[in-house]
Formats: sequence, structure tokens, C-alpha cells
Amino acid sequence: MRVAFIGLGNMGGPMALRIQRGGHELAVHDQRGDVAAVLEQAGARWAGSVAEVVDGAEVVCMSLPGPRQVEAVVNGVTGVLAHMKPGAVLVDHTTNGLDTVYQVARRCAEVGLGFLDAPVSGGNAGANAGTLVAMVGGSSDHLRIARPVLDTFAEPVLHLGAVGTGTVAKLVNNQLYLCGEVLFQEGMVLASKAGIDPSVLLAMLDRTGVAATHVQTGPRMLAREFEGQGFALALAEKDIAMALAAGRELDVPLSTTAAAHQRFVEALAAGMGAQRSFATLTMIERAAGFEVPMVAQRHEETRDGA
Repeated sequence: MRVAFIGLGNMGGPMALRIQRGGHELAVHDQRGDVAAVLEQAGARWAGSVAEVVDGAEVVCMSLPGPRQVEAVVNGVTGVLAHMKPGAVLVDHTTNGLDTVYQVARRCAEVGLGFLDAPVSGGNAGANAGTLVAMVGGSSDHLRIARPVLDTFAEPVLHLGAVGTGTVAKLVNNQLYLCGEVLFQEGMVLASKAGIDPSVLLAMLDRTGVAATHVQTGPRMLAREFEGQGFALALAEKDIAMALAAGRELDVPLSTTAAAHQRFVEALAAGMGAQRSFATLTMIERAAGFEVPMVAQRHEETRDGA
């Protein structure tokens, strides 16, 4: 199958490599030409523009930072919709805004293209291993066309319903993880200020299982490893903001989510956007007038982000 992939970042790069190794004829494009070296070595074709990369493709995949980038790639005389062949399917793996997804789907239908919103979860490790969870919204016919591509990097591929359902599922996934992260941090500050050794608390929570996901990244957070590769705080804030926007779109009150979101807004205002998402711990400590004792990292963590 002829496939195009646009956006070769932390997730898109390894996803595209899985597609290439799955036997498809792959063309790739990114604003940064240097990120395609590994893919070219594997046999993928580099394209210098959106028009060139989608030329003749049966399936076009996008993995971009957010709605603004999606709209820039999709629209206009140089955009995807102006150059895809009729009957092809556009698959958006971006953690996107619900309103943007609806708009892109409508434009695709107007020009005879299929569309799937298919964000993924599982991080860079899952992308490399081909074990991402793909959350797909759109028609069964369009999924049938794109399924051989999705199967190269995702297991399972979950068809959740009409256009938009994949996006909502991913926003809920990140909403629960990121807002839970803030609650976890509040608990760590509360317990530490009461005199409990944070290492002992982490061990206890590991045994009880009530905060298993956050216990995994707890040592990294308490070692103050806020810098480096991982789920950036600015992206986390964007994802929660889009969940809140989806709540407004669907008339669902998300007051707890809104409260947690404020911690991320405060951290952004403090210039912490490039740090890892769990750097919001600093804002809770400041509000409490207490800093949790630093805990040395004892083992390699396997998860950072949603």
C-alpha cells in the first residue's frame, strides 16, 4: 500500500518506521529534514513538501503537535486536501481538539476523501514496539482501508464509533492521567509535610495499587528530574484545555478537571512549559510552603506521559 506520513517527532518517527518495516511503500515529510535519516536508511522516500508526500498515497497519516499544526498542514493550496487523490483516507494521529477534528472530517467529505481520527497511547516505547493503543473514530469502510497501516504499530486498534470518538477517548485518557498526577502530587506533599518519608509512602502505594501509574514516575518526580525528554508540561496543559473544550462542546461539566488545569496554567506562567509534566509538583509545594524531601532515583522508569 502507498502510504504518506507527515510529522516525524517523538511518536511519529517510530510509527513511520514500523509502517516502512511492515512492507508498505512509504513517503515521509517533516518541517525538519534531518529527522528522516533513519527512515531513509530503512527505504522510505523523503518528500520536501506536503504536496509531494501525499502524491498517489492511498493512506495519509499525520502525527502533529496540536490543532494549529493540523490546520496548517490540511488547509490551503499547499495543504493535504488540495493534493490527496480522491478516495484516499486521511488518518489523524494527533491529540487534537474535537472542533478541529469535526472541521477536517467535513472538509474531507466535501472533496471525496475519507477521514479517521486515530490518536494513540503508549509513548515512544510503545511506538517502537508496535504496541500502541489506537483509538479510532470514523466509518468502518475508511478503517478497512487504513487498517493494514494501523496494524503495523498498534495493538489493539479500537474502533470506538463515529468521527470524534477517537479524539474524545484520547482526551479522556490524558485527562485522567494528568489530573490524577496533580492529585498524586498533592497527596505526596500532604503526607511528607505530616512527617512521612516519601520513599516509604511510594513503597506503600506501590503495594496498595491505588496510584500505580503515578508510582511508576514518582521516583523520577521526587528526584526533581524535571528536565529532559518526556511529556512536556506545555503539551499536558494543551491536552487538558482541549478536554475542557470538549466538555463545553458536549455540555459535560468538568469542574475537577478545571481545578487541576489551573496548576498547569500556573506552571506555564512560571516558565516551566518545557519541563516534564510532573514539574507541577513545584507549584503545589509553593502553595503549601513545604518542599518534599528529594528521593534519589533507584531504578529506570518505564513510563512518562499518557
